[in-house]
Amino acid sequence: MKADAAVGENANDVSPRTSAASAAVNRSHLLTNYRPNLPALILVIILVVSSLLYYAISASERFGAHHDDSIYATTAKAMATGQGYRIISLPDEPAQTKYPPFYPFLLSLIWKVFPAFPENIVWMTMISTVSTLCFLFVTYAYLTKRGYATPWQALVIVGLTGINWRTMILATSMYSEMVYAALSVTTLYLAEKDENETPGWIRNVFLGSIIGVSFLTRSSGLALLIAVGLYYLLRRRWRKALVVVGVASLFVLGWIAWCYANKPADGVNAAYYGSYFRDISEMISGLQMERSVSKIEIFLTILRQNVFSAIVVSIPTICAGLSYGSIPGLGEYGGVISVGSIFLVLVLTLFGFVRQIKKRFGLLHIYLVFYVALHLPVPYISYDRYLVPLLPFLLLFLVTELSAAIALAKRSVSAGRTHRISVAFIALVVAAITCVGLYGYCSGIVASIAAMKPLYARAIEDRESIEWIKANTDRSEILICYRDPTYYLYTQRKAVPLTIVKRENAQHADPSLLLDPISSAGARYLVVTPIDFDHDFETDLQQSALKTLLEQYSKTFVLVFESRYGHTRIYRIDTSAV
Repeated sequence: MKADAAVGENANDVSPRTSAASAAVNRSHLLTNYRPNLPALILVIILVVSSLLYYAISASERFGAHHDDSIYATTAKAMATGQGYRIISLPDEPAQTKYPPFYPFLLSLIWKVFPAFPENIVWMTMISTVSTLCFLFVTYAYLTKRGYATPWQALVIVGLTGINWRTMILATSMYSEMVYAALSVTTLYLAEKDENETPGWIRNVFLGSIIGVSFLTRSSGLALLIAVGLYYLLRRRWRKALVVVGVASLFVLGWIAWCYANKPADGVNAAYYGSYFRDISEMISGLQMERSVSKIEIFLTILRQNVFSAIVVSIPTICAGLSYGSIPGLGEYGGVISVGSIFLVLVLTLFGFVRQIKKRFGLLHIYLVFYVALHLPVPYISYDRYLVPLLPFLLLFLVTELSAAIALAKRSVSAGRTHRISVAFIALVVAAITCVGLYGYCSGIVASIAAMKPLYARAIEDRESIEWIKANTDRSEILICYRDPTYYLYTQRKAVPLTIVKRENAQHADPSLLLDPISSAGARYLVVTPIDFDHDFETDLQQSALKTLLEQYSKTFVLVFESRYGHTRIYRIDTSAV
């Protein structure tokens, strides 16, 4: 009995300890099972924070500040109202042959559901916002599941992409970049997913169709088609390459056939609305006449300039979230620090690219090379919008190189090596990049929010001029203004674009560029706003030239309206004095 009692006492003593141990094991098991979900939770937080930032800077007043968004909306309206893929803001309503139709088609679906303009601007802009969030999500999946980055590296990359101020602007504006970005990364994900499989023809046709739709969103998608085709050929996936490239090519050939069948008529602004190829060709021809050199020399000069602009300047600037000016508040040191920061980010990004290629030469690298190369021959190009769809991949190279440097420093310290100078140098580089990134991204977010106030001020003046036009002009009368599709959408008056200085010969104002559309299209009112030519070549020169021409032809242009603050003016055109 005593023995039994002793055993019972020992059993009672052990039971609480066993329970505590079991509970600890259970907690450890729960934590172990939960940790793999931690990156997913952080990804959700990143998407939520990005959404809140996009909401904070979203405003319909941003619409029309650039030219592209209003062109997209105009063609979307034409498609939604059964007028075809045409620029119905222009008097002759030509077919659109410059921008592919998929993004306007998406906008037209929104227009059909919400036909009231400008109230539907918010709904149409949401396509960009949703596409951006999809882009971030699929990018994380692509980088982690295809082995390009660890989950934590991918979270840093996706987080920085989401809060980059350039991404924020595109996510809250009516542009095709974010739709293309989502489609392109989806294509890369699916293309590499099937590289070691032999999927049925339906999946191959589906992949080719996504590539084709990407091209019909932006012509830049041609790089995606070439990269995927070459990638499969290098891996001897002949049948797959044939089907995927063949299907995608049908979309490309369809667009080429449409453009050929709807060639724009010659005119002052034909190249602007015609096609990229015609626009580039005319710019190169103009530069050839101006400089009296061969077209090959002009072409090589453009390539050299754009290699510097796109690769040396734009890529590190966008990765760091910086603007193109010097860092304010530091005087002459601001420029030096900006240049030094750009150089440091550029070197690390290029080293990271090389490191990735040595480790694994994949579809991603082929695509990046062809994408950048496709845009290098374009004169006077701004690379911000073109590079945003590549931003997470550029950040991948930067983060990869920084991770390698940090790992090297850790190994040196843990091994007890005395490479103090090397470790200190690595720590200095990481600290510098971190400080530059924090400044660039934080200042970009602050500047984006602060930019809302000028947007509202400009919108007030625009409303004043728009209301005056609607109250004092007939709907049959034609306007001439820099933001011609924007004024068409708001006033329902046809409009022709305002051009003052030819891009290929920006030495003086050409009156014919202003007067010819007046006589040929019968424009009756000229609208001048403070943001005219802001996103064009030689902004100051064009604004000055317009002022000179208005003074020179004072009898032709009669001031009939001036906004409250005098920034926006409307002139009645006396055609008898032309």
